[in-house]
Amino acid sequence: MQISRYRFLPLLVLYVVLIALFSKHEYVDDEIRYFMYAERLVEGHYVGDVDNPDLINGPGLPIVLAPFVAVGLPVYFIRFLNAFFYYGLLVFMYRILIRYIPKSKATLYTYLAGLYPLFLLRGIFQLWPELLCGFLLMGFSYYLLKATESEPNWTKSILFSALFLGAAIMVKFIYGYVLFAGIFFTFLHWIFTRDSRSAILIRILAAGFILCIPYLMYTYSLTGRTMYWGNNGGTQLYWMTAPYEGEWGNWVSIPHVNQGVVPVHEGHKEFHAQMESLTFTEQDDLFAEKAMEQLKANPEVYLRNWIANVFRLFFNYPYSYESHSLGTYFFLLSNLFPILLGILSLIPAWFNWKKIPYALLVIVLFHLIYLGGSSLVSTVIRYSTTVIPFILLWVAYVEHHFILFHIKKSS
Repeated sequence: MQISRYRFLPLLVLYVVLIALFSKHEYVDDEIRYFMYAERLVEGHYVGDVDNPDLINGPGLPIVLAPFVAVGLPVYFIRFLNAFFYYGLLVFMYRILIRYIPKSKATLYTYLAGLYPLFLLRGIFQLWPELLCGFLLMGFSYYLLKATESEPNWTKSILFSALFLGAAIMVKFIYGYVLFAGIFFTFLHWIFTRDSRSAILIRILAAGFILCIPYLMYTYSLTGRTMYWGNNGGTQLYWMTAPYEGEWGNWVSIPHVNQGVVPVHEGHKEFHAQMESLTFTEQDDLFAEKAMEQLKANPEVYLRNWIANVFRLFFNYPYSYESHSLGTYFFLLSNLFPILLGILSLIPAWFNWKKIPYALLVIVLFHLIYLGGSSLVSTVIRYSTTVIPFILLWVAYVEHHFILFHIKKSS
């Protein structure tokens, strides 16, 4: 497997050069929040005020950043981590592909993933959680595949798969909900089929959850709530159900509303005025309560905003109160072809699904659950970037095994 590491060294060099030339020396967008958490970890805590715990983001990325923050390394240099996250993702992707398709074709598709515009021209210049999460999920998928195909050391593969999955959940909490859905559906499959591979998958998912228990115990100690991942879901759902004209369900921060940065409807300002004296958890509860009230009163608004949310997830459009520029076409073209190919590949896969390896079906369903869950609350395009390499992996398998097969047969 050594050759798989060196095959993509040109991409690693490219990432390092791009970061060196074009990365900024100051924080960009959400980076400041992740570094705030990292600084807290260095100081010996995570949530700030224990009486008002700030649990907006998972601790995964801040834990990675904390050692570099502790030694005072500037953010410009820490961003080189992105090059190695991306490179590791590609190595795992290639190792999966060469099990099913020729090395030349596996190399081609892996390079396509390595030149994905939203990572190459944007993601590597910001310490997004998506690149780290993509690396962890590809590692989870690789060891899942090894475990379910009963290779030697399959117990080791179960442990590594669970470790990568648990780490990914700590980076992005939504994968915790995906894990629970996966346990439910896999258990049903095992009941009806007694498939040994489903039994292995249940072990992986259960072990992945066990790795999250220390964090959940921590949030319980702060909030008194069981299975409490974070306090940011209510506000996301609130904006998706807001019944005001000219809005498309995208999230707007409380400070931006209160300070008039975004010209939102007066109804938002009146509601947000209630938040000043509340804790983060109480704010999230109030947002969730208001969201359910709005949903019951105007279900058609939620449906409209859900459709807009799906387009925003993949194409970064539309947004409320924002003007769009030519940059919109960059996002559109970056995701259009992978998404289109992914949808079209479902047709031959449908007629040949029994021939598809168990692990690949699991990987696809895992990410479909993630995308479906993401679409239910206010989202942004970077949430879909983690999925694109997996779409290309899936397309590579379907194209090689089913599409070309039929072309050869007809000729």
